[in-house]
Formats: sequence, C-alpha cells, structure tokens
Amino acid sequence: MKCLNCGIKFKPTKFLQKFCNNDSCKTAEYNYKKGNVTYTKSKKINTFSNKMLIEQSKYRVLRDEYMNSHTKCEFHNCHNPSNDLHHKAKRGKNLCNVSTFMAVCRKHHIWIHDNEIESKRMGYLIKKN
Repeated sequence: MKCLNCGIKFKPTKFLQKFCNNDSCKTAEYNYKKGNVTYTKSKKINTFSNKMLIEQSKYRVLRDEYMNSHTKCEFHNCHNPSNDLHHKAKRGKNLCNVSTFMAVCRKHHIWIHDNEIESKRMGYLIKKN
C-alpha cells in the first residue's frame, strides 16, 4: 500500500492504515483523522540533473553519428555488423569522448567485459581520466 502523504510503499500494521510511520506522515494522519486534510504528495526526484540531460543529448548525437559511420564490428578479425557502442574508458568524464568509442557486435561486447585482462592487453579497455 502507498502512503497518502509521501507516496512510499509500506506494509500496513493497523486495519485501514493509510499513512506510513514517518514523523511527518504521523502528523498528516492526525490531521486526516481530525478532518483537516492537509497532506501533500512529495515531489518526484528527477532521474538526471539538468547538466546530465544536456550531456546525454550531446552523447546521443555523437553515438548515432559514430554508429552510422562504423557499421562493422571493430574487434580484431570480426566482420559482423556492429550493434553496440563500447566505451574503452569509463563513461563518466569520457561520455562524449569519441576517441574512446568502439563499435562492436554483441558477442564481442560481452567478451570484452568478461575478459578484462586480455581486453586491456589488446587495448579494448583503457584507464583514462
């Protein structure tokens, strides 16, 4: 059941319980029982910050351009069509760094992450700040 005040799911301990046991929700429950319906549902927290949303929109454009220009898997001796974009370096600061992009097929993308030592030796995983 969801709390009428904060919207958090909780397991009721009393019959017809409508509020969870947070202090602010107990106050809302008291007002609810008195007939003063003053509870408000809390605001939804954004999944991404505004800065990250801008970065993501830039990344999508770069990713699409890269994948359209690299239609074959870039793994050594593979001629399969590429359908994944692998980041050689961690995505954080390198999210829009095209030099760390690598178009690969699904099979080799899984292989790269399952075989980290070999992938580092071959240059498919790098540490870049």
